[in-house]
Amino acid sequence: MTEAINIAVNGHIALRQMRAGSLSQWKGCSAPSAARNGIVAVHLAQHGFTGPSPIFEGEMGFMNQITGVFSLDVGEFGNRDNQSYAVSRTLTKMLPMNGEKQTAVWAALVVRDRIPDIEEIASVQVDTTRVGYAFLGKDPDKWRPATRETADHSLPYTVARALLDGEITTASYSDEAIADPVALDLMKRISVRKGTRR
Repeated sequence: MTEAINIAVNGHIALRQMRAGSLSQWKGCSAPSAARNGIVAVHLAQHGFTGPSPIFEGEMGFMNQITGVFSLDVGEFGNRDNQSYAVSRTLTKMLPMNGEKQTAVWAALVVRDRIPDIEEIASVQVDTTRVGYAFLGKDPDKWRPATRETADHSLPYTVARALLDGEITTASYSDEAIADPVALDLMKRISVRKGTRR
């Protein structure tokens, strides 16, 4: 286990840039890539391959190169005694888009039937968390998405699409849907406000 962690941490540090600005196709591959890299590290370690050590507190280790000093209580990790496995906290997305904005889009879908004419909407204010604002509503790219990857991480775009279509599907991110002038016009009437909660 130690050697697998040494190998995985040293060679596979992911950056959050994949979720900032204009998003690339790597956004959808980052988690599968991390899983693949973890499996490769385990297989190497099982066959006696060693990794850089000490990986966390070493001179060129994780703390000195990336995070700074921190303490780690491995007793808090998921185990048979505490049953606090990360997989039990996993959520399933109900709609094909970023998880942080699911509730805002569900709200748009609910109120859509109460709006007789979308053209008469004067403004829509979406309150979100600090994280939701930072990754889904702050960047100019989220207000004029050019790719599917950016559109499904754009709070104003998906709220507009939900109000216009009454649904969010993979077709909501087609080139035609992203360039739809009606959606772009509606997005001008949407504002995103950052809350105080994470």
